[in-house]
Amino acid sequence: GTGVGSGFVAGRRLVTSGDEVPANGWVYCLPFEGGIVDEAFSTRWVCGRYRELTGQEIRVTIPGHFQRGGAPCAADRVLSSRFGAAAAELIREGKFGNMLAAFAAPVAERFRADMLVLGGNISRAYPLFGPAMERRLEADGHRIRIGPPARPDHAALIGAASLFI
Repeated sequence: GTGVGSGFVAGRRLVTSGDEVPANGWVYCLPFEGGIVDEAFSTRWVCGRYRELTGQEIRVTIPGHFQRGGAPCAADRVLSSRFGAAAAELIREGKFGNMLAAFAAPVAERFRADMLVLGGNISRAYPLFGPAMERRLEADGHRIRIGPPARPDHAALIGAASLFI
């Protein structure tokens, strides 16, 4: 829930090896922007960028739940009058969507993917960063479809279970 998970699927089967996928099918550890992917797209990046813009932390405690951060909190704060402007700037500035397109397109093309499915917490903020991502993909000549997981609340469990089937 705090980093970048990944799964490559072909013929309804998980693909974890081969020239077209990174080792184990893991993208979190791939180099990107002077670090690794997990640093660029995880809760850490979103919280750090929010801190840069506002000088404030982006953690929200939801009664009965763990603290959560990152893009879902930024999305929540866009709707909040107290934090709305800074959170909206964070997501709508386009940096996140542009970076995600710059990373994901070559990985998806190497796999010859028909679709990039964005699941997890980040999918909740897609309406905010998605337009920038889509514009970047189109401007760079990439024709990959982007979609939500079929079962967003179960995607991680289904993915983990698929490792054992």
